[in-house]
Amino acid sequence: MVQEEVIPQVLVNLIHYLTNMNRADRNNNPGNIKVPSGGLLQAKQMYGDPNVSIDPSPATDGGSFLKFSSSDIGQNAKQHYSKNPSYQVFR
Repeated sequence: MVQEEVIPQVLVNLIHYLTNMNRADRNNNPGNIKVPSGGLLQAKQMYGDPNVSIDPSPATDGGSFLKFSSSDIGQNAKQHYSKNPSYQVFR
């Protein structure tokens, strides 16, 4: 049995910095969608991602960005969100 190694968040952040990945790419969140007012549970239900999480670094304009479990789910979430009348993309 192969044991998974857990990489400390500091190293993950460093790797992302060194590879010049932007936040949207790191979070599989091309729409830079933030956590809705109903919290993480609402996000899981809205976007159909049971493994969606919250980016630990807060957004500079307030709130927190969602971190989707795959780029496909993030792309689908962006499309879902853009159909909402209150659509806003945060950059």
